[in-house]
Amino acid sequence: MLAAPVDPHAGLPADGDAWAFEVKWDGMRVLADVHEGRLRLTSRLGNDVTAAWPELAGLAGLHPDVLLDGEVVVLRRGVPSFWALAERMHVRDARRAAALAAASPATFVAFDVLRLDGTDLTKRSWTQRREALEGLDGAAAGLRGWQLSP
Repeated sequence: MLAAPVDPHAGLPADGDAWAFEVKWDGMRVLADVHEGRLRLTSRLGNDVTAAWPELAGLAGLHPDVLLDGEVVVLRRGVPSFWALAERMHVRDARRAAALAAASPATFVAFDVLRLDGTDLTKRSWTQRREALEGLDGAAAGLRGWQLSP
């Protein structure tokens, strides 16, 4: 779930077409695990952070069995705000989380799909996983508050 360090003086890879680049969202990296209608959000340190993001509960309707790698962001005027996110990251009280969600709703930005229908996709190419990710239809599930990373 972490980016690999590179030499900052080396520049971008010479064969840019062989690479995919991600936006730096200034969010909180999480795994969104949906299984049997339940959602569990796990931080990169392995902590269950589901309670902090009640507005993302709808992800449970995205697919019966899916594991997504993504980032939770809070947008202010359409721009990610780490400060708005920071006030919510460690909240575990359901009432406080709901109040904060109403005031500053979060968005889950999906980068990758790691499991689908009980099948581990991590050995498949990024292109195959991206196609599977793009095949998930959040609009059909009535989801708001989620998007694919461009």
